[in-house]
Amino acid sequence: MLRGSLSNTQSPTLWVHSDVLIREDGRVLLVGPKKYKVIRKDWLWAISYFVKPVIVYIDTAQHIDLIDYDKLFFDSFNECKDALRRDQRAVELVVEDPNLVSRDIVLYSTNTGKYS
Repeated sequence: MLRGSLSNTQSPTLWVHSDVLIREDGRVLLVGPKKYKVIRKDWLWAISYFVKPVIVYIDTAQHIDLIDYDKLFFDSFNECKDALRRDQRAVELVVEDPNLVSRDIVLYSTNTGKYS
């Protein structure tokens, strides 16, 4: 049986690391809190046709523009990997950093057809 293909009515989930979707937008005169903006909204919307996206935050706060999506919070990346390994509904975790890629963790790609 493939990961994520359980035979009930819930869709499989695709975990998306927040670094894939959120970029630092800078600060005004390097003073004050950092500003962030959401990127790749079209990709996130496109994959939601095939799988249910879950935004994974690792030691960061939730972004206000992504509040409508399911979310998971972890203190470390190892804690996230352990939870991904235990979750049979999750297809895989999408990350931005190529150094984090492993068996169930893949690098971001614009190809959404692979989840159909």
